[in-house]
Amino acid sequence: MSTETTRLSVEIPIKDHRKLKILAEANGLTLRELVLIVLEPVLYPKKTPNAVTQKAIKDTEKGIGLKTYEDVDHLWEVLGLD
Repeated sequence: MSTETTRLSVEIPIKDHRKLKILAEANGLTLRELVLIVLEPVLYPKKTPNAVTQKAIKDTEKGIGLKTYEDVDHLWEVLGLD
């Protein structure tokens, strides 16, 4: 997130403002933090991995194609980084 900020003014009924402040406080958040948490999925939608990546994730979860090494030194040796 950028360090530059701007002010956002939103007019809402006083009753709703109080509810939002109570909700934020109950969760140990500032009103600003609550608003940003709620808006994050809209502002920064998560991207769905493509088919190749999805297959790699599924294969890994099933243990398909995984390599094992005795220890870190063995890994470095196999990778030619020793």
